[in-house]
Amino acid sequence: MIGMSEFAKPPVLLGDRRGPVVGAAVLVAAVAIAFLLGAKAALLFLGAASATRVAVPAAARLALRWNAVVLPGGRYAHPRKTPLLGGLSIALPFVGFLAWEGSPRSLGLGAGALLIAGVGAYDDLRGISPRGKLAAQAVAALLLFATGSRLTEIAFPPFGAVATSGIEVLLVVFWVVLVTNAINLVDGMDGLAASAALVAALAAAAVGGAPLPALVLAGAILGFLRFNLPPAQIFLGDSGSMLLGFAAAGLLLGGPAPFNAPLALSIVALPVGDAVISTMRRLLRGKPVFTGDRGHVHHRLLDAWKSPRQVLAFLAFFAGAQALLAVLFGDLRAVAASALLWSGLGLYLLGRAKPRWSRILLDRKRFRRLHLSRAYATESLRLAERGGDVLAILDRVATDLGLASLRVGSLRVERPCPRGAIQVEEHIDCGDSVASWSAAFEPKEAVLAEERRTILCDLLRLAHRRLVALEGTAYRMGEPPPPP
Repeated sequence: MIGMSEFAKPPVLLGDRRGPVVGAAVLVAAVAIAFLLGAKAALLFLGAASATRVAVPAAARLALRWNAVVLPGGRYAHPRKTPLLGGLSIALPFVGFLAWEGSPRSLGLGAGALLIAGVGAYDDLRGISPRGKLAAQAVAALLLFATGSRLTEIAFPPFGAVATSGIEVLLVVFWVVLVTNAINLVDGMDGLAASAALVAALAAAAVGGAPLPALVLAGAILGFLRFNLPPAQIFLGDSGSMLLGFAAAGLLLGGPAPFNAPLALSIVALPVGDAVISTMRRLLRGKPVFTGDRGHVHHRLLDAWKSPRQVLAFLAFFAGAQALLAVLFGDLRAVAASALLWSGLGLYLLGRAKPRWSRILLDRKRFRRLHLSRAYATESLRLAERGGDVLAILDRVATDLGLASLRVGSLRVERPCPRGAIQVEEHIDCGDSVASWSAAFEPKEAVLAEERRTILCDLLRLAHRRLVALEGTAYRMGEPPPPP
């Protein structure tokens, strides 16, 4: 059990040995860039890294002031609250350079990046529905299309190119939405989304027609990684993960015509492959596609290896190997190599998690019931008008999710526990209060128990926020709510 003293510790951006390591990597990269592309490119790279390095602490303070933080519990393994809005520190040098460069494509990419970062920041602060985020991504893609980033032809070397007349704008939107959400989805482990985007930016600099924007993005990411490597002191948030995905999509889209599909897909093979696998898994389990969980590739590797640093190092190498093969081959051989690498990783994960995967279809109805209960409770809590309404909803949640007890502030629900069942009690941080529940746990239902735990964290924090809104200071001081 974690006490409130542990929850109350504020996140601080501390100095540690990651600083010299990342600094050395930036200097080595700058020397290589100067040798290959000249002093101007190297200075831009160093300037972006330095600007982000300076901006990250300010973004962390802003996130704490606005309460844009991730609390421990549910899908998050961090011991204390961690600030979001880290992506704003990356947007600063990247969008600034694009505005300074001033070409139509740069302005379109910069305007789209600014829109995506703004929508992501609002999502970190208040929350936006998946449809709202998709709509913003589509608008940003249209900005790219309107300023010259086109898909007039799609090449499949060595088999030639295919004209896209009539559906070009749809393909641009599809590509941007795909890559943006793919990198957003892998942002479930410290440093992973930033590392995947760094690989994509460096590869885009190597094969694209305009390497300078890609190098500025790569420098900004390295400046941010100083604080985002395990254990992370600040998170990208949607303001960063969606920004990095959009930027990677735009940079690859703005390369030489025709659009080399095998090359581009191989460069982002790690996030796109994980997104495809996650979507298939959620559909098979009957879960909403845009619902977060702990079933991603990095989660499975964490369960097996227990070391976030080892998992990050392996996946960064995995993404880098696929991008290198893409740059070297530039044709369908790169896709074949990526498929072989993914097949090997997939066989390893299936072998490690055979019981987990064998029950996907058997538990489909139970997963659907869990998420139907979640949808009902979420909407009901948003419409609750008094404390008694919240208590009735929590009682329904306890019934649907098989809980023995449930407590949020002064509200408590008690239900009989099955005889002989092992009862597990858990506590989560709600910001200025602690919520708890106890449930019967059966080892054969480990996956369902994990899903139930994630859903409960989200629902109890939503119930806490609703009670605070209804009862104000009286609720925060622990006074009982008015009778129903």
